[in-house]
Amino acid sequence: MLILRTLFLCMSIWIVFQMPATSLLAQESAKDDEQERAAKFEQVTKTMQAFAIRPTESEDGELKLVMPPVLRYSDSVQSAAGPKIPDGAVFVFTHDGTPGAVTAMHLGASGRIWAEFLALSAKPLVVTRGESLLWKSRESAASFQPLNEVQPPSKSVPLRLTQMRAMLKSFSASITDRSSGRQELRLLPQPIFRYAQPDKGIVDGAIFVFARTTNPEVLLALEARREGDKDVWFYSPLRFTGRQAEVRYQGASVWSHEQSTGNRAGATSFYQTLIEPESMSK
Repeated sequence: MLILRTLFLCMSIWIVFQMPATSLLAQESAKDDEQERAAKFEQVTKTMQAFAIRPTESEDGELKLVMPPVLRYSDSVQSAAGPKIPDGAVFVFTHDGTPGAVTAMHLGASGRIWAEFLALSAKPLVVTRGESLLWKSRESAASFQPLNEVQPPSKSVPLRLTQMRAMLKSFSASITDRSSGRQELRLLPQPIFRYAQPDKGIVDGAIFVFARTTNPEVLLALEARREGDKDVWFYSPLRFTGRQAEVRYQGASVWSHEQSTGNRAGATSFYQTLIEPESMSK
């Protein structure tokens, strides 16, 4: 019995001395991971800040980059179509307070950065970095359609957001690729950007995200617009992926696009590219 008590006491002492050391190592590891994540996020942000987006046929000047980013995202799904994404950011460029472009960036392999540009401006846009031309859009990704048989927009700003969330329950979205098949996306509860431009008939607007994990694959814009003497709801799905995608309303397909081919610059309103490490130091 004495031997057992002695062994028990020794084990208890060993556990007491081991637990703080193990906990400390875990804390140090978590701290290192967080510092690395912060450094990568800063790299992505600085890279985005180096880009300029402006209309090609306008004297209005550059679109304004909204800071901080409107969404940080990740993707835990590993597939042949792409690796896991530990950290990425979505940015909005505005003109007169309304979104003219939505962009996303995350780190890829070998220090390269994946970049996506979505044109929302009615005017063609040009994307540059210093003296280098990256891409020219030819049209807007937005194609708004009226939402029928819903309550008209409220006069209250908070209540209009409540209405938007209620309308979104009728929408669903999915992506499809060869490696993972069809994957249903989840709607993030908060809009990533909200805006208004009353002098142009936009009473209220918001951009919502359908995501895999938190990686935005499809966007959905809702707008309350002044039509004559009344306000009316409109919606537009927005492509934000190279994968095949579909949006449904009350179970019926209302929008889709096919998977991108190797020519990533071929899309007229959406562009994906890899930015090489050497170009990021310019």
